[in-house]
Amino acid sequence: MFRTLYSASTQTLRRVPMGMDGRPILLPTDTTVTVTIRDARESTDEDPISTQSVTRADVTGTLTGASGYGQADPRAIAAPDTGLEEGRAYLLQGADGTSEMFVLETSQAAVQYARTHLRGRYAASDTVTLLELVASIPGLAGNDNENLRRGAGPFLATWSFTHDGQSYQLTDTFFLDRYSLEPPIDEAYMLQAAPMLADRLRDRARPSDAIAVAYQDAVAEIEAADKDPSTFFPSTTFRVAVRHGAIAYAYDWVSSAPEDLARAEAHRSLFNAKMRTILTGQAPARTVQLDRVDETAKEPRTGFEILRRS
Repeated sequence: MFRTLYSASTQTLRRVPMGMDGRPILLPTDTTVTVTIRDARESTDEDPISTQSVTRADVTGTLTGASGYGQADPRAIAAPDTGLEEGRAYLLQGADGTSEMFVLETSQAAVQYARTHLRGRYAASDTVTLLELVASIPGLAGNDNENLRRGAGPFLATWSFTHDGQSYQLTDTFFLDRYSLEPPIDEAYMLQAAPMLADRLRDRARPSDAIAVAYQDAVAEIEAADKDPSTFFPSTTFRVAVRHGAIAYAYDWVSSAPEDLARAEAHRSLFNAKMRTILTGQAPARTVQLDRVDETAKEPRTGFEILRRS
């Protein structure tokens, strides 16, 4: 789900059109897409906040050599960086019909690097094409706190277009947030608790990816508890929870050996226990918190309320 900042100026919304088969749709550059943004709290009879027409930018590159599976680095794409931007989604297409979507992680003069390993084999003269559509989100809230008091959304962005004779209306939902979201830990913090993973993850996966996925899990837990993750203060308990989640994913990724899967499950259980403590005030199984003075068991309280920003 896209997130936009309260009181921010115009922001960018990106979308990769997807079909019912789960595959990306590469729209011709002359296909006009209408993007309508409206407040979902208002009647559909109300005028939308904005309506704009966009097209897919014509950004295409050509491979100069073999790339993908079977190469020394299966993330490397032998193509010049002309017009390619880091963090954007592209479609890699082979002459034999092979194709896959990737996100560009690092751009260099003659070699591009995908965020993850490529599955297919590609040769010189195969193509890389930008997939994304880009629209602008106007400053939705200004300095009006009423938008936050009314739930800060939801807002809907609907992308309407016709492709191969079929009509599409793809919708993104977003809310206004006070603060940007970012993982509360870095790679050093994660690997401090599992230093041997540094070597085991080499050329397989990156600690930052494990952290990102674990943080997404944590945000999902916060949202499921009807809390606002943008006002969540990253306490030590929360940082440790995300660390356990990241380590669990790392063990899942490096090996399918029973001992590694057991380690992953142990860290995932610790992640769940920490999140339960934060969100509900419920201590992990078979633990109790005693009062400092009379040593009686304390009533559970919601950790989120303690950690919330004032």
